[in-house]
Amino acid sequence: SSLREASLHLVSFLLDGTLQSYELQQYLPSQLAAAAVMIATSTFGPATGSLWSAHLVDSTKYTKEEVTPVVRALLRAREERDKELDAVERKYSKRCFGQIALVSLPSVDSFIPGRKRDVAVDFPDESFASPPLQR
Repeated sequence: SSLREASLHLVSFLLDGTLQSYELQQYLPSQLAAAAVMIATSTFGPATGSLWSAHLVDSTKYTKEEVTPVVRALLRAREERDKELDAVERKYSKRCFGQIALVSLPSVDSFIPGRKRDVAVDFPDESFASPPLQR
């Protein structure tokens, strides 16, 4: 799996999980998708630089300031879920999904303005550490 594929699996994993959260139903699907992209960028992106580029603002029509509260809500919901009953967790722990459910997500606190964000990523499978395919 490439880093790009791992990011796509992570976004899918996070969005599938939002369907089980009553608290997240207040957000538009596009807001949740933007939040999942920001989490994937934080998880697999460079340690420095912007989590939300001008390209992402243009593509999503959401600013970083608009997405960040949704990110915090999504991460909070992930932390508060019942893992034993989480079919999404089991599904994305399989090798065909790159075992993405086993990747450490950034903390909610890392998305509070002025706080240093988490950058350490634990890859469950060495294949994630490979560079993306070049075209």
